[in-house]
Amino acid sequence: MSVRHILAVLSATVILSAQAGLRSAHFAESSMMANGRWIKVAIDSCGVYQISHRRLAELGFDNPGAVSVRGFGATSLSDNNFNESLPDDNPPVKFMHTDDVRLLY
Repeated sequence: MSVRHILAVLSATVILSAQAGLRSAHFAESSMMANGRWIKVAIDSCGVYQISHRRLAELGFDNPGAVSVRGFGATSLSDNNFNESLPDDNPPVKFMHTDDVRLLY
């Protein structure tokens, strides 16, 4: 058995062991992202970000004023975070739509 194969088996065992501690009820039956229109936005530093409603329309949103933001914010997803307090699906992020048609988050 090669070292690479042993490491792969050990990694899988560690991941499965970490998840084994969570109750099956913790996991969503399906992701909320299974329906609707979703885009991924990369954030590279702390702060308030904005997207204009015009840009949201260009990205394919029929009603930019109804767009919400979801994600893990500043949460670091490491092996140590497998616990009941970490949501299984993307949690809501605080956001607001401004009078001058921007989405701030």
